[in-house]
Amino acid sequence: MAPAQPLSTYFCKVESQVCSVFLLQGEPGFADMSLSLVGEALLTVPQGWKDVVPNAVGWELNKGRKVPRCISLAQSMDPTRLAVSAADLNLKLMRWRALPSLDLSALSSLKCLLLGAGTLGCQVARMLMAWGVRKITLVDNGRVAMSNPLRQSLYTLDNCLNGGEFKATAAVESLKRIFPAVEAEGIVMAIPMPGHPVNSQEQENVLDAHDAVFLLTDTRESRWLPTLLCANAIKITMTAALGFESFLVMRHGAGPFSSA
Repeated sequence: MAPAQPLSTYFCKVESQVCSVFLLQGEPGFADMSLSLVGEALLTVPQGWKDVVPNAVGWELNKGRKVPRCISLAQSMDPTRLAVSAADLNLKLMRWRALPSLDLSALSSLKCLLLGAGTLGCQVARMLMAWGVRKITLVDNGRVAMSNPLRQSLYTLDNCLNGGEFKATAAVESLKRIFPAVEAEGIVMAIPMPGHPVNSQEQENVLDAHDAVFLLTDTRESRWLPTLLCANAIKITMTAALGFESFLVMRHGAGPFSSA
């Protein structure tokens, strides 16, 4: 702060025109005498200055009260909000150039369930976030193996140590590091196959809580029960399969004119 304003206020307080002043300067915690000054300050005031009310310099009234004004800089300084703003702007540009009829608000509110957090699950989760989907649930009961990080982009070597972390939870943590605004959840749950009678109520509850389901497991048998449940619940269902030289993507479940 410049010393002129505090000095003038002090002179008026003590009703003095001349005062000895010592100005101490330096780095925080260290006084540098070579930069400090010692001298006399002279303040000239007109006669009868006490009878004149000077123009005040200070706070403006805030809604009629002498209280400070507060502004939030979160929109321009908070890293998470900056990431959300940049992602939304990119989506608007993509819609403008490629698909003007795309409803971005519908995508942001869509709840997607990903069965399988392997090679397909990792990539689909990242692409869903890139297209504005903010609510993602991953289901898998496997652990991250040493060979997985090379093909599955959400894992690193640290996830393989000590027997390996559960893929569902490790993938969710990675998604939140990539985009903190995502509402991701990981569920460690086995998917029953034909010939293995189990209570499917837990799977039905998970399916009912989502709008779209992605079948991304690595075997056809593990997709059997989820396919039946999705067909019964009329859910939008996407099946993806990856081979050595090709891949397959198929939509089934709810039709294009259904209310799902």
